[in-house]
Amino acid sequence: MATSTTKLGLTKPDYTDVVDVADLNTNADLIDSAAGFTICTSSTRPGSPWSGQVIYETDTGLSLVWDGSAWQPAGGGAGGGVTISSTAPASPSAGDLWWDSDDGEMYLYYDDGSSQQWVSAAGPSVAVQSTAPIGCEGHLRAADTDCYMYVY
Repeated sequence: MATSTTKLGLTKPDYTDVVDVADLNTNADLIDSAAGFTICTSSTRPGSPWSGQVIYETDTGLSLVWDGSAWQPAGGGAGGGVTISSTAPASPSAGDLWWDSDDGEMYLYYDDGSSQQWVSAAGPSVAVQSTAPIGCEGHLRAADTDCYMYVY
């Protein structure tokens, strides 16, 4: 007698069963639909997720993973995902990510135990431009007008 797998519900025929092509096709469709992220909205999440299933919500922009009992952020800190904005998020948690849409840089909200701040996820970089970049202490700029190197 056929049984089913626990995560995707694939049909597993018994050694004495006749293999049905329809079962093979259904199994292939289930595997295909489970590969990668499931694209959905916050109101159309999968009804029977398996532990480790990852979804992307088009209406919220969040990537979430099912931990066996609840959907959890799949990246970043407590908020999950990446905030894309020209200004830093107002109430960040350690590990949150922010893409500054004005300067095109990724930042990580870091808590070292005594202070909290947004730090560049890219680390040190050199900007080649005529004006000083908006950035953090230690950023380097190679001026394209006078060929000098400046440190912010």
